[in-house]
Amino acid sequence: MVNLVLDTNAWMYLAKGFYADTEKIEHEGHFEIAARMLDGIENGTWRLFSNYIIRLDWERNRLISQKSIEQYEQEIEEEEHLLRKKRNKDYAEAVQLYYRKKGSLRQKINRNKSQIEIIDALLKRSVDIPVKDDHKKIVVDWMIGKRTPFHRKSYNVGDALTFLSTVDFFWYDADSLYTENTIFISNNTADFYLENDSMHSGLQEMLQNKPFIFEKNLATALQAESTIIAEYNAYLSYANRDVITCLKHCKGMEYNMATVEFNHKVIIEEDKEGFIYNPHQGRLDFGEGFDLTERELIERDGKRFKTIDLGSCSFCNAVHIRCCCGEEHATDTGDIICGCGRQYHFSDLNNNFRQGSLH
Repeated sequence: MVNLVLDTNAWMYLAKGFYADTEKIEHEGHFEIAARMLDGIENGTWRLFSNYIIRLDWERNRLISQKSIEQYEQEIEEEEHLLRKKRNKDYAEAVQLYYRKKGSLRQKINRNKSQIEIIDALLKRSVDIPVKDDHKKIVVDWMIGKRTPFHRKSYNVGDALTFLSTVDFFWYDADSLYTENTIFISNNTADFYLENDSMHSGLQEMLQNKPFIFEKNLATALQAESTIIAEYNAYLSYANRDVITCLKHCKGMEYNMATVEFNHKVIIEEDKEGFIYNPHQGRLDFGEGFDLTERELIERDGKRFKTIDLGSCSFCNAVHIRCCCGEEHATDTGDIICGCGRQYHFSDLNNNFRQGSLH
């Protein structure tokens, strides 16, 4: 038997039904994966673990799915009402169109209802991992110090608590129930992993003598079909965009539309004496007192250029900037003063990412 632990993003993927207010994600792979998980749990192939954070997230997602079901039902009633008004030569064609739409909407209603039942069953059969007060204190310290996984953004509390409580929960013990493989599914690749796919060292140290296998793709862990694995990879690419919620707290937040994607980068020269240190590069010897030691070279490495991330709110279009110190700001006036002392000015907010508009 293999233990399965999913982070909040992986659960969010499973919880998705068909959404009436968007057609951005209309694939069906998550239905297949959830059903496969339930079958594996019922036949003893896998043992699933969750916590109270996961269950709270599911309650919110359940309401979204139920709302979508109601919207689909309303669409069917509206289509039927429109059909009754048609009494012309195109009536037969309108009837066929009505039944095609009704069949499609009814299928989405049934899939959403089934998915709610499956997720309920998965959580009911899962083993609870306790999230302790000590875990919360540690995660708060991580967040304040902007330590991994809070080095990029500050809203990874759920995943950080899930990771920390899971690490604390499992152990190696010859007489223990938990000596088998434990697979931890984390979609948070940008926050937990480095670019070379290795885990951040601070988190890796916590995994010493722990029975963990880390997997990014839930479909791969469940040995699903290649098409579902590819679909999940596409979801990972979407889920791991560098996105935050609008810092202006605009009205779009009421509709879950106030998102900011940092999809533009600006490289600035900040220290002309800085450079990229290459230990294999030859150096000229100008004599004692003129040559920097290796330690001094390493200290200056990478200080010449800094990267600033830019994005705009999808609802109110407010310009957002992530300073090279890590602090994030929003502006609708064009001027930003960061806590680190750096100042930014946009000369053209209507075309804020035009070359030369940021000073």
